[in-house]
Amino acid sequence: MQFGKGEAFRETTLVSKKKSLNGQRTAKVSELGIKIRQNVDSEAIGKLQGEVIDLDQQIAELTASIAAAKEYRMGLEQIVSTANAEKVVASKELDAMNTELKRLEQRMQALSTRDELTGLYNRRGFADLADHRLRVAARQGSGA
Repeated sequence: MQFGKGEAFRETTLVSKKKSLNGQRTAKVSELGIKIRQNVDSEAIGKLQGEVIDLDQQIAELTASIAAAKEYRMGLEQIVSTANAEKVVASKELDAMNTELKRLEQRMQALSTRDELTGLYNRRGFADLADHRLRVAARQGSGA
């Protein structure tokens, strides 16, 4: 869908950022586990725990942003889908109206040149037919 490409790109970008942060978090948690096993001072461990908590907060915010972006994109896709369906219906209605208009134009033409009761040419129809026959005779070079 052309219309929603920007929204899908935004969603993909947010997911990529989240994956990156998850990778950083995994590395920090591993580093924290190593430091705890090595009995490193509590200040360094506290600092690493704070960084993990910050990463958790960023990941939670990105998760919420991804959900919002997805909901927005899906809403736009629904709007476009509905508009396309309405366009198809309108196109079919327009085709039906055009067909009816052509039928009515033919009917109007017939009514303007023929008597409705007898089906014979009326004065206008007779004049049109005579005019046509005279033009054909003139083209063929025969006298009228």
